[in-house]
Amino acid sequence: MNLSRWVAVALMQHTARMLPRNRTLWAQAMLHEIDLISDDRVALRWAFGCVFTGYTERIRSIFTAPKPQLATPYAGVKGSDMPAQQLNRISGIAVLTLSLTALLPVAIPFVQMLLGHPPIHSRDEGSAAHIFQLSVCLCGLALLLFLATSDWRKTKAPILRRLAVPIAALALAFAGVYFMNL
Repeated sequence: MNLSRWVAVALMQHTARMLPRNRTLWAQAMLHEIDLISDDRVALRWAFGCVFTGYTERIRSIFTAPKPQLATPYAGVKGSDMPAQQLNRISGIAVLTLSLTALLPVAIPFVQMLLGHPPIHSRDEGSAAHIFQLSVCLCGLALLLFLATSDWRKTKAPILRRLAVPIAALALAFAGVYFMNL
């Protein structure tokens, strides 16, 4: 078996594997047809045509397949297995955790000032500033996810209540950065 015949057979076997299940008889017929072609170049052209047709059928079956109906509302993410309510709860916890994490690098120098130790300013920002910056950025992303997955048909009071502590923590953190020149 020369190279072009070997490639043609390999292409046909690949095409038979990737065809949709409702085309298995067609795949078997194509595999038998290539055995009946004596010219290797013609067999290779036949194999390329079958690969093209096979992928066309595969794509067509994807778009014409019946879509499964979801039993519960999802978070709007296609293919997601996580309900919006669970995603909302997790993102709410993340907003609270990240806002308190952003407050921590500001609260430590403030406590040091209360104890009589002035904050030391160096030329480099230091790891505390990077922790603050990353916490604020990630908190913003978690807040967007929280707001996107919130159920706005209900009253807005529970949503605002869950955001009261994180907003206060971020306001204190930014006020501390501003007033202490951190």
